[in-house]
Amino acid sequence: MTFNTGNPVGSTDARDLYDNAQNFDKLSVGPERSYPDRRGVSRKSWAGMEADFTAFLAASGFEPDVLEYVDGTPLTVDRPTQLIERASTPGILYAIKLPSSFPVALSGSWATDEAKLVIRVDDSLRQELAAPGGWQRIGLAYGKLPDAISWLTPQMFGATAASGDDDTEALQAALNIDSAVRVPAGKYGVNGGLVWDYNALRLTGDGISSWIEGINGHTITVNAGQADGVIEHLWIDQKDLSVTPTYDVMHLNAGEMHVNFVDVDWADRYGIYVGGYRTSVLQYASQACREASIFVDANAYAFSGTDITFENAGQGVPGNGIVQNGQRAVIKGVSAFNTGGYVWNLAGNYNAGVCAAAVFSNAAGAGTKSEDAYRVSGSFNAEAAVIARGTVGVAHHVTGSANSLHALVSDNSTKEALRVTGSNNDISGRFNAAGQDGASNSITLTNTAARTNLSANTSAPAGTGRALSVASIENCITGVYDGTVIIDGGDSNYSIRCDSLILNSGSSNAVQAAITGVLPIAAEIKSSSHALALTVNNAETNIAVVSGSSNIGYIRGSGASGDGIIISGNDNELQLRASGSGGNDLVISGSWNDLHINCAGNVRITGTATKNMITGVIRGNLTLENGSQGNRFFGKVLGTVTNSGSSNTVDATA
Repeated sequence: MTFNTGNPVGSTDARDLYDNAQNFDKLSVGPERSYPDRRGVSRKSWAGMEADFTAFLAASGFEPDVLEYVDGTPLTVDRPTQLIERASTPGILYAIKLPSSFPVALSGSWATDEAKLVIRVDDSLRQELAAPGGWQRIGLAYGKLPDAISWLTPQMFGATAASGDDDTEALQAALNIDSAVRVPAGKYGVNGGLVWDYNALRLTGDGISSWIEGINGHTITVNAGQADGVIEHLWIDQKDLSVTPTYDVMHLNAGEMHVNFVDVDWADRYGIYVGGYRTSVLQYASQACREASIFVDANAYAFSGTDITFENAGQGVPGNGIVQNGQRAVIKGVSAFNTGGYVWNLAGNYNAGVCAAAVFSNAAGAGTKSEDAYRVSGSFNAEAAVIARGTVGVAHHVTGSANSLHALVSDNSTKEALRVTGSNNDISGRFNAAGQDGASNSITLTNTAARTNLSANTSAPAGTGRALSVASIENCITGVYDGTVIIDGGDSNYSIRCDSLILNSGSSNAVQAAITGVLPIAAEIKSSSHALALTVNNAETNIAVVSGSSNIGYIRGSGASGDGIIISGNDNELQLRASGSGGNDLVISGSWNDLHINCAGNVRITGTATKNMITGVIRGNLTLENGSQGNRFFGKVLGTVTNSGSSNTVDATA
């Protein structure tokens, strides 16, 4: 019987004294591990404390001194931490089976005592291995177990990876140990950024299901001194964007870093900043990088990248794809589209194999600015197989010098397919459907683009633009130009096919051209001192109009609806062949020209023509109009000869 008065502590009530006596008896000798006091609070009993102490001793390992069990001799075991060895079977250790009440008396009869024992041959080893540093006790053929541990995880340091919860401390703790770190699937929040300072480490995840999202700093910074560090199989981005682009997803100050199979979504500034040397990027995809998907700094040489994809790098802010300021880079397999700024700005020098098999597009979108898809502003670079299509600005813009750029391809660019302002460049490629703004040329060589070696195949641009416009000097140009070629520079060598040719200004060009003549005037020679080898097929209105002076060479053509060849310039030394013209095959209005001709139709020498020397064959009529003076013709005229001028000499019977 208990009274349970509920009186407060300090009661002198006899009933409470009675209840306390009962409770003390239970706590002292009762079998249960705890009992309630008179106030209802559970109290640990003596039996409970003994059980806890026994468990503590059992967990604390075993004593080094082993008790010997001799058959037929009783043995008392005082503590659970004491080990027992049977004399008849040495090497096998036993302990008292728990739970038990100590001390335990063994009778000496093995048949009776064995049921009270359990084999504990490995418990000492377990204790040592469980202790801090115990893993180092395991030996291997070479080294010890720590040398063979493959990875740590953030979860070992308390990470939850639950919907972007702040796991900064756990991730940083894992990175602070000189070991590889594996990031299991989950979303990890990072506030203030992670810093990686150790050598030869690997940070790897389970693909895009391993998501690290940063805020208030570079998501991951790898500092100088790294060697052969690897970041791979992760999705890394930034949660919020700052007012002024400041932070990068991966800020690599260290050299010899490798980024493999990483996706970046939303970068405040750069997806990857490469500030160290010999860095490689493999299978990298990014979108929404505000300034650039990859920024390679000037001190980062021997950078290489393969299978790099950018999508919508602008995302409301005109971002670039790659800005390459470094040297000696090797890039291949780049696919980029919908960037706000440059898809690739190659500002560094001595880069080889850059952008092999790349597809570039910076089509109009939010935050888009009219930048070039591919700009080469550095020098001594070698590039091959670059495709740029659907670009807002210039598809390929070469402002640097001494570059070797081959297999460039462009399609449907708003401005030029190729613009060259640098000098001493070697360029080849296919440039298609440029000038969608209605005014730009397919290819433009500005007046600073001297000594360019160009081999191109290009289609006619939209609107008033030209297939090729050259304003520089000392160039070597070959290829097929579907449209008009206009030349304002000089001292260059041309071997081309085009729809029409205009030698507008400049001098001393050697021009060999096959001209389709689909435009009204197939060839306009407005400037002087050129060496010409022009062949025109099916001219629309005129085969050629030569208003310049001191040109040499030959012009051949047919099919003009108007007069075939018109010579209005002076001092030209030309071989001319014309046929099938709707008007005269040849009209001469200039002076002091030395012409050797073969015309199937009529030849007319106008009243302004003076002192021209003409030889050859005319199968039509020859007319020297009133006012013509001092002209001489020696050759064969199968038609009639009309000489209304003065001092003209005609020998048409040769």
